[in-house]
Amino acid sequence: MSSGAAGNAYGHGGAAGSGTLRLVFFTPAQLWILTSLGGNDYQFANVYTTGCLDAHGPNADRTVVDTWPCSRISNQRWTVTPHKMVSAVGGRCLDIAAGSLEAGAPAQIYHCTNDNWAQKFTVYFVTF
Repeated sequence: MSSGAAGNAYGHGGAAGSGTLRLVFFTPAQLWILTSLGGNDYQFANVYTTGCLDAHGPNADRTVVDTWPCSRISNQRWTVTPHKMVSAVGGRCLDIAAGSLEAGAPAQIYHCTNDNWAQKFTVYFVTF
């Protein structure tokens, strides 16, 4: 997946639960395997760690998004819409904290807003 704010990719940057889904620049850690959960809902598993994209905490703005061991819980369910990824946790959007363009910028969930570059993501579906 890539962020609309900078066009850069996001991947895993540390241990599960460490709050380290970070901006990366074209490394194997930015590759994700998508599992369809029906409709436009997917689970994103990181190729590098095999952990899943997880809204790790409560349904609140600024809840950390990182990777966590995969299970079929709502924290790991994401609805992919044109340019947004919406968490099943309260319908909040994947968001880059403060709209940062810096390497190492953390990911979070935040209430969805229109025309917010910090919440624009493009998912490229590639088959192998």
